Amino acid sequence: MVGFQAEQNRREEAELSLESVSREKQRLQTWMESSARRVEELERLLEGTKSQLEKSTEEASTIPALQARLDEAISKNDSLEKDSLSAAKDMSKLKEIIEV
Repeated sequence: MVGFQAEQNRREEAELSLESVSREKQRLQTWMESSARRVEELERLLEGTKSQLEKSTEEASTIPALQARLDEAISKNDSLEKDSLSAAKDMSKLKEIIEV
């Protein structure tokens, strides 16, 4: 009878241990699935970031040409302002001549 009771206790312990292992296995499977989803999400985020970086790099490559065009426009504007001032002075002189 003692042998039967000991066998029964071992069986119950084994069943409890099996249940514990099963719960731990389920917990690990859930964690692995969650981790796999997170990895997929991070890979998509990485691709999006990579795409944005490529786009920004392309846009940045146009900066020197745009800066050159801006510098040229500023130079032309300065030249036109000087011409305008010169023309205004000439107009003023012509008015004085006409009025005399």
